[in-house]
Amino acid sequence: MNVAVLQFRLRIDGCGSLKEKRRIVKSLKDRARQRFNVSIAEVDDHDIWGSAVLGASSVGVDAGSAEGSLRALLKFVEEYRDASLEDHQLEIL
Repeated sequence: MNVAVLQFRLRIDGCGSLKEKRRIVKSLKDRARQRFNVSIAEVDDHDIWGSAVLGASSVGVDAGSAEGSLRALLKFVEEYRDASLEDHQLEIL
């Protein structure tokens, strides 16, 4: 069993409230769970309107499958229309 962990920071331009930020983050998390079968949560910058830090994890029988799911998620996040990817870290445990 192998575990891959991805942490990434998003910039959310034009966000005027925490309620709007939470809507955007929730939408991204719901789509990620459904599409890539990963666990994902907001892990930092909870009270900052224009920024969000999320963590995602994937478990696979080999390192390639666990990493592959998170690389696909990363590509999805890069193309996400409501936020911009600022930074990321991917680690295989």
